[in-house]
Amino acid sequence: MGKHFFDRNWWKDLSVAIIATTVSIILTFGTAALVDQHKRKEARRMTALMVLSNIESFIRGMEGQCEELARKDTVSTWLLRIPIEEIPKMNQDTLKQYLRETQKITMLVHDKTSETIFTNNIETWENLGNFGFIDNVGESFMGINWVIAEWDTAIDEIADLYQKVSYTPEDYPGKTLPEKLLRNPQVRSSIEHIHSLREWMEYNVYQFREANRKSMWLIGLTEKEVMDFTDARHRDEDYGDEVAETELVFNPSPVPDNLYTMPSL
Repeated sequence: MGKHFFDRNWWKDLSVAIIATTVSIILTFGTAALVDQHKRKEARRMTALMVLSNIESFIRGMEGQCEELARKDTVSTWLLRIPIEEIPKMNQDTLKQYLRETQKITMLVHDKTSETIFTNNIETWENLGNFGFIDNVGESFMGINWVIAEWDTAIDEIADLYQKVSYTPEDYPGKTLPEKLLRNPQVRSSIEHIHSLREWMEYNVYQFREANRKSMWLIGLTEKEVMDFTDARHRDEDYGDEVAETELVFNPSPVPDNLYTMPSL
């Protein structure tokens, strides 16, 4: 046997060395694992925030459309109340302005970057590791694309109808363009449709927001976190030169007194 076999101090030193080495190895790999776990958790949180913020931005765009449609709904309701025989007595430029307002509807915008990454990257799904969240977000993106398609179809139909009457006014009854438009049953129907478009958009805003709240709950994020993140993204975006919006000015037209009152926006 070696001379150290019965040397207690030697065994003590060896034991301390082994324990120290073992602890060092555990701490090294354990710390690395913790750091890696923290990075994965933070990456999952950031991915979820980006996705939910993207959907929230689209919802805000729909809310802006609801406000725009509310103004147009006021104008369209007023236009449809005008007796046809009174139209030639009114200010034709004002009527044209109002009619343009009812058919000048902006498009819905959706940044598909987050959707593309979320949909096409299997590593993103693996990192998120929450299939309830993935399914719910996937349904939201499908809904967004459906709403955009329906919206584009609706505004194209409205624009095409107005252009058809405006380009061939001789084919329609009436002395002036506003009269021709307001005599046309299809045009009147499209003006009336603005109200249902507004209700449809408001309903979708509610549905998307509830779905997004469910996604927040599934992934463990608060609504405040998502809203703050979205606000910060919007502040950081460069929109370029801002274009001032021209607000409609509603002035009384030369019609009999107290016949009806023009809307005020």
